[in-house]
Amino acid sequence: MQTTGRFFRLIMTYVFSKRFFAFLSHSVVCISEFVVGATNNRGMKMQYYCHECADKLSLIPNPPSGKVVRTPYQYGKHLKHTVPNSTYPIQSIFSDPSTSVYANHLVNTMLTGAVEIDDQGRRNIIWCAGRETGFQYTSGKLVRPSDAVKVVKSLDTDKVHAFPENSTCFSTATCCRCGELIVY
Repeated sequence: MQTTGRFFRLIMTYVFSKRFFAFLSHSVVCISEFVVGATNNRGMKMQYYCHECADKLSLIPNPPSGKVVRTPYQYGKHLKHTVPNSTYPIQSIFSDPSTSVYANHLVNTMLTGAVEIDDQGRRNIIWCAGRETGFQYTSGKLVRPSDAVKVVKSLDTDKVHAFPENSTCFSTATCCRCGELIVY
C-alpha cells in the first residue's frame, strides 16, 4: 500500500509539472488541429512559429536596411498608419508619425516577433511591445490604444510595412515546431 502511495505521489508530481502541462497543451492543440484544424475565417489552415523557431527555419527575412519607406506603396501605408483619416472605417495610427520611430517598430517586430503563415503563404510577424505603440480609430473617432505591432508583406521588400495593433485582438497558439506558447 505504501508503494502505491509513493507511486501515486510521483505520478501527481509529474502531472502538475510544467513539462507535463507543456506536453499536454501541445498535444491538445495538435489533436484539435487534426480534428478541426487551426483555421482562418475562410477555413484555411494557419501556422504559427515562435521567433526562435522561425529564425532557425529562416522564415523571417532580414529587416530592411536604410529607408523603410522607399516605394509609393510603402509611402501610402506609412501615411495611412501615421495620419488619422475619417474615410477609413477602421484605422490604426502610430503614436509618433516620424519615419525613424516607424522604422524602429518595423525592425523590432522583425527581430523579436512571432510568425503567422496564412492560407496564402504570407508571413506576418507580430510583436507585443508591452507599451503603447499607437491608437485605433473607427471612422475618425479614437477607440483605444494599441500595444503591439504587426508587420505584413514581410517577404516583399517593396511592400513590407507595419501597423499598430492591440494585443487583445490576438490569441495564443503553440509553435508548430517546439510547442512553446506564442501570441498571434
